[in-house]
Amino acid sequence: MSLQTSYFPDDHTGEIIGQELKDAMAFWKLVKDRQACVTTDSGKNMIKAMKMNNWTHLQCFGHRLHNAIEHGVKDHRVDIKSTILHYLNCKYSEPVTAELLSISSLMDPRFRTTCIDMTSWRESSKRMLKSWHLCCQTKIFIQQFR
Repeated sequence: MSLQTSYFPDDHTGEIIGQELKDAMAFWKLVKDRQACVTTDSGKNMIKAMKMNNWTHLQCFGHRLHNAIEHGVKDHRVDIKSTILHYLNCKYSEPVTAELLSISSLMDPRFRTTCIDMTSWRESSKRMLKSWHLCCQTKIFIQQFR
């Protein structure tokens, strides 16, 4: 969900983006203590902005997945699923990779692998449902002010 878009007449440097994000947080009266993380692409300017503000940064899974697929398509000898799994294993630590694959398999069975243990699957599904519930509550809250 997006709360705001901003025009950037200047360069998109980490410093400028970091300040604009701080200003947006102040405008919306959002406090850092209630912020879990900020999800962005993995551009150097975005990473710098997150570090500057001392915010937890989560690189976008969709961007990473897109990069993995794009890399797999360039080499037709490699099947795309193995390319994605290889890319994820290189970029994420084992527990995080397993978590992402578990969550992905909840959303789309084509991502299901044979190595998801039921305990981690149950925990992943609980966390995903809690996040979904929070998103729905946030949407309802914001709609009250329209």
